[in-house]
Amino acid sequence: MTFLPDGHVAVAPGQRHAVAEAVTIWLSPAPIFFHVPDWHGGQCQSGVWRTSGSSNGSYSNLGSHRGSFTGRNTGSGTLFVYASGGNGGSAGGDCANTSRLQGYVAGALISTNASNNPSYGKTAFISFAVPAGATYQITSYPAQNYSCGSGVFSVFGYQT
Repeated sequence: MTFLPDGHVAVAPGQRHAVAEAVTIWLSPAPIFFHVPDWHGGQCQSGVWRTSGSSNGSYSNLGSHRGSFTGRNTGSGTLFVYASGGNGGSAGGDCANTSRLQGYVAGALISTNASNNPSYGKTAFISFAVPAGATYQITSYPAQNYSCGSGVFSVFGYQT
């Protein structure tokens, strides 16, 4: 099957259909019918289509922490780190409802989420990738300019 510059399709004698990578085109005396594949059967993982339920990594609960948490990616692939919380839980005033999370990889600030607004409740969330062999750190010190103390946060990782 050949797509011609004028928009027509040239088909070898006797050929009734052709399959493209994302679209199947059926040729008949009737108007052309386009069939869009149903992609629910698999997921793209690392550039490879896999069936539902398969994966090439795993999640780990890395715990709940106050103030700071330091770790190292000891796996052979990338570690994706997810942290949520960052609330101080301290007394009211300028410290009420504040949150802050900061993520570092090999000492470099990679991800941050902070709010010093005491007017409403909130939870911070950050995520970042850690290369194999690298160290990482998550810190939580809400409203640092008011000495509100350390924040509490939970950490999960996905190791590929």
